[in-house]
Amino acid sequence: MVLALISALGFGTLAIFGRLSELVGLSLSSLLAFRFALATPLVWLPLLYQGRLERLRGRDLGIAVLLGAGGYAAMSFLFLTGVNIIGAGLGAIVLYIYPALVVVLAALFLDERVTKLIVAAVAIAVAGVGLVVTGQPANVDFLGIGTVLLAAAVYAGYITLSGTILDRVSATVLTAHVIPAASVTFIVHGLLTGSAQVPATLDQWGVVLGIALFATAIPILTFFAAVTDIGASRTSIVSTLEPVFTVFLGALLLGETLSPISIIGGLAVLSGVFLVQYERARVTEPAESSR
Repeated sequence: MVLALISALGFGTLAIFGRLSELVGLSLSSLLAFRFALATPLVWLPLLYQGRLERLRGRDLGIAVLLGAGGYAAMSFLFLTGVNIIGAGLGAIVLYIYPALVVVLAALFLDERVTKLIVAAVAIAVAGVGLVVTGQPANVDFLGIGTVLLAAAVYAGYITLSGTILDRVSATVLTAHVIPAASVTFIVHGLLTGSAQVPATLDQWGVVLGIALFATAIPILTFFAAVTDIGASRTSIVSTLEPVFTVFLGALLLGETLSPISIIGGLAVLSGVFLVQYERARVTEPAESSR
């Protein structure tokens, strides 16, 4: 449980580092290129030491590259783009609709069983997002909201697609291949768009090292360690605290605030997602997560 909480806190800092990168003048593509490039050895070395890092080949390698270079890279870029428009806390809450979207996609394409409780939980989560958006001031940027919602949809697709190979590839090995593929995507993107930067100040290096270590390597490793100890389902349930940590850190470090209605909406999103995770754990216990 402690490992799962550490993972949730770590992933909860992602939006914070995204906001800080803008404040220190570091381009988003450069931030994400360094995030995944530096996180790759930080994740690989412990896995190599434990003898858990396997080399993917053929079709499985192709899927892993597609997931990293396409799905995970796109989700990260869209999410942090939206966060820099609407703020870390609000962005984290809106993104967290993705577990409900995963249920919909799994039901449509993977023939996963859907119970009445799951349907109700998805409805609660969707209604919560509606409250979060409408509860903010009139000048809330709907482009930012839409960008984060698109990130949630892409992430749901990423998780659904990764679920198709987790019966033969462990989530740990898959993630170890996804990370460097995402890094290459942003290196190429930065070079093609002229936005590539090498951190030039201590502040920029602090943000780069922080996002690679605290928002990527540590939460990934602790998530899989938690999955090993308490199972994927319980770990996913604890992970619903992730946006709570983001909201708290956004208020503490960035001075962000949410309206009372948005807070109620955020609680509805978390409640719906918690129920989704709980019911999926009860109905299909337990498939290894691809976080």
